[in-house]
Amino acid sequence: MEAFHGRSEIAPQTIERSRHWALKYFAGASLGMLWEQAGDGYGRYFQTFISHTGEPIICQAAMLLATVVVVAGGVRKGIETLNRWLMPLLALIVIGLAGFALTLTGAGGGVRFLFSPDWSAISRAEVHAAALGQAFFSLGIGMAVFLTYASYMPRNFRLPRSAVAIASGDAGFAIIAGLAIFPAVFSFGIDPTSGAELAFITLPQMFLQMPGGAIVGAAFFFLLSAAALTSMVSLLEVPVAMAVQRLTIGRRWATTVLGILVLVLGLPSAMSFGLLADIQIGRHGILDATDAFVSNYLLPIGGMLVALAVGWRLSVSEAIAESELLPRWLGLSWLWLLRLFVPLTLATILLRSASLL
Repeated sequence: MEAFHGRSEIAPQTIERSRHWALKYFAGASLGMLWEQAGDGYGRYFQTFISHTGEPIICQAAMLLATVVVVAGGVRKGIETLNRWLMPLLALIVIGLAGFALTLTGAGGGVRFLFSPDWSAISRAEVHAAALGQAFFSLGIGMAVFLTYASYMPRNFRLPRSAVAIASGDAGFAIIAGLAIFPAVFSFGIDPTSGAELAFITLPQMFLQMPGGAIVGAAFFFLLSAAALTSMVSLLEVPVAMAVQRLTIGRRWATTVLGILVLVLGLPSAMSFGLLADIQIGRHGILDATDAFVSNYLLPIGGMLVALAVGWRLSVSEAIAESELLPRWLGLSWLWLLRLFVPLTLATILLRSASLL
């Protein structure tokens, strides 16, 4: 949606980059400390947490430990069970929040902000890069997640139907999440360009106005933590699967070693608002710079390489058969989009974006 109206919004990577933020808020909501804040206090609560020396590291380590446990359990016992039960509950709560947010005074301003396009943004390279980052990250494109999970699928699994369902569900849920956030943002007089932290400043205020809001809030932040966990599980499963298949080592051993490595590599990001707040990479801190570089550049590059590999290394008959796109003209259209249109479009956007660095 950022690409549509060209305004700052909750970052496309909110779930992933806020994985330990959500855990902190779940603990605060469950123990009651979160509800002791009010108004501007939520802004201070958020800033105090992310700038703390140890809390972000502890929360990140806890989330990684949970991720290691799930991935070590395998796909069926770990990953499928987690997604089957928790994600529908999160969706129901977000839908309820959107309905409540639309009843708040001033909610119309948030709706207009969300759906009123800024057509001048279409010509800005940074908007195209942000749109790519949002699409690639939220759909899991360019990071081998689909390739890894596809290796576990039965042969009778229908790819076109699943692709449409995933893309439609992702876009629909993003719109509903926007309707849960921005009407409340305008109702409470918060700057709508604040970014990912909007969810952690706006939503607690909205929960306080709801009947049973403390319980709903605790459930929401628990499920938000679970959503972050599913994202982390998907990312960790990729190198674990490779280690198990290529290096022939045990799943639990591979998961433990890689989990420790991820924890170490993630420490600078966890400390980017605290001990390492003075370190800047270009115009950004460590977390924001890493987030932008991976999502806006590395993932689209990965997607471009996948498109080229599928488009040109597979024969026409193989590509059409595997894609299950029928009639044949539809499969051929898809294949030539992969071969030419997708790589050229991504390359053009990336080159324009790189000129802004």
